Amino acid sequence: MSKVSTQSMPLDSPPGTGGGKGFEPLSWLRRRLFKPRTKRPPREAITLVAFPPPLGRGHALRLAHRALHELFGQQEGLRQVLPHLSLLEQALGRKGSKALRRLPTQVLHRALEQLEDLQTSENHVDLATLRTRLVETLALRSVITPTDTGPGSGPGVPLSMFGVEVQEGSHSAFNEAERHWTTAGSRQPPRRQ
Repeated sequence: MSKVSTQSMPLDSPPGTGGGKGFEPLSWLRRRLFKPRTKRPPREAITLVAFPPPLGRGHALRLAHRALHELFGQQEGLRQVLPHLSLLEQALGRKGSKALRRLPTQVLHRALEQLEDLQTSENHVDLATLRTRLVETLALRSVITPTDTGPGSGPGVPLSMFGVEVQEGSHSAFNEAERHWTTAGSRQPPRRQ
């Protein structure tokens, strides 16, 4: 009888496998189908590093408070010269963005004026953010309370700006105006032919 070798013959392994462990089909297939990882970061990571995400409104306000606090710390007599801005800075430190809603409108107006005076000498990006938030807060308050004629209402947008004029009048004058409105509303405009 002829002797047949029972020793396993190594399969022709693809190049780069080493051939030491034998043929590993899954490893070979993985290397063929998927590209090996390179040390170069993906294109998305480069873009994200180059352009950091925008700051949120709360974070930007905290940075503005921090810049204002540092400015008051650097210049000792500034708190006495700008008392309304100092009050705003302390309120922002204690209450955050709620301070913009809770401080009186007159204090916010004066703090805005003091901040604008301060910005002419200090060109700081975060102070510009604070100024923007103050202007926004004052504009929202003036829309909520759109009159400046009532006692203690503080400055706001006059109603005449919207084409509305408010005057005191008697009950009889109101009744006459109401009667005029209802009769004018019931008349049909003439038809064009």
